[in-house]
Amino acid sequence: MRFASRFCTVARVLCVSFLLSASDAAFGQSVAAAPDYEQISHHAIALVHLGDYVGATALLEPALAEAAHGNAPEWEATIIGMLGSVHEKTGRYMQAERMML
Repeated sequence: MRFASRFCTVARVLCVSFLLSASDAAFGQSVAAAPDYEQISHHAIALVHLGDYVGATALLEPALAEAAHGNAPEWEATIIGMLGSVHEKTGRYMQAERMML
């Protein structure tokens, strides 16, 4: 059982490492290119699964500002929901409620 648990942890870390390297490559393509919100959301989900709520929040907050500024309402709504869930998981219920309303 312990081996399986450690294997899953290692697999998750490798997955997040891959996502990080892929996102770095995607963001390095063009300064003027719009953010890849789908990739950002997948990366944030991976961080949440690893329990890195601070990392997920740090990734999602700038993406939310960019989505609001870049006229991407569908991604703005998605990111708001994701941030609300992260705040709820970390016990920040007032912030979660504000995000969800």
